Amino acid sequence: VGSNAAAAAAGALPGSSGAAIDGLASGAASTSAAAAASPTHLTVALGLASGHVVVLSGEVPPQGSGGKARLSHWRRLSVRPDSGDMWSVTGLEITGTSDLQSLFVVTESQTLSCHLQTNTKTVLDPQGSCSPRCCCLRPGGALLTVARAEGLYDYTSDTRAGCTVFEGVKQRLGTFGRYLLVVTREDSASVASSAST
Repeated sequence: VGSNAAAAAAGALPGSSGAAIDGLASGAASTSAAAAASPTHLTVALGLASGHVVVLSGEVPPQGSGGKARLSHWRRLSVRPDSGDMWSVTGLEITGTSDLQSLFVVTESQTLSCHLQTNTKTVLDPQGSCSPRCCCLRPGGALLTVARAEGLYDYTSDTRAGCTVFEGVKQRLGTFGRYLLVVTREDSASVASSAST
């Protein structure tokens, strides 16, 4: 679902484009950094390089009615840290039920959970991930996994749940069935040292 559905849903806005979404979100030119869509509800979140998240919600007309799906601006969230300048949103995931949806937000400097119905924000970890596409929901949708150079970190919507040490630069994180897929890059220094021994 993730980015493709969010991009398609954002593109479904009448006369919209990525630039129009950015303008809606920040009133200024800002690049879209991450997107997520709820698989069970018409909720779309767009993360921006400015450290803001635009949440859109929508309606799907009954099948056969001939109506079009509509998205409308629901709210704008600021996920900037209290200090520093590393605030670009690098990952978003939506989980939960229609009664309580949670939005996981990963920025360059922190990992957060935002409960959309109660409008509360919890900093789960003062570390984020500078790499885009390095977070995903585990199968079942209750745990967010964030990849960093030193390992994989798991989070629930309320707290950090654990970690797996797995060193190396991660380029992408995803799921395939019940498996977690990690795409890494070999460090040229370690390749050279192992070749010489």
